[in-house]
Amino acid sequence: MDPITLAAALLPLIGKLSDSLINRFIAPKDFKPATVEDAVKLADLELKKFEAMNNVGGTQISYPWVAAIVQLQRPAVVGFVLLAAGWQVVNAGEVSAFVQNALGIVGSYLFMDRTLFHLGQKPAAPAAKVGS
Repeated sequence: MDPITLAAALLPLIGKLSDSLINRFIAPKDFKPATVEDAVKLADLELKKFEAMNNVGGTQISYPWVAAIVQLQRPAVVGFVLLAAGWQVVNAGEVSAFVQNALGIVGSYLFMDRTLFHLGQKPAAPAAKVGS
């Protein structure tokens, strides 16, 4: 496998593992602000972080067709790579190494992000049984 494809597939996993190791061994268990002002500053920073995350690739004021093109770039690239692979299978009987690497990156994009998101979630507490 091409090293670039391997890196594209494993970098999100390596990032998630490094975050969990830092949180486990380096970060303090509970951070408690010393003063009310520190608590307000911390809450303000978290709010700014979530606003920044929400605005990434968001809906800036633009023409509607420009916003549509921006939002369809990723699905268009995925569709193009899948069509290229299908075209090569039909015409040549095999997929080139370049398209195989592109398919690996597309697969990582489609499935790795959601998989890592769900792996990072804490399991919900089991519901108490009624009438036991």
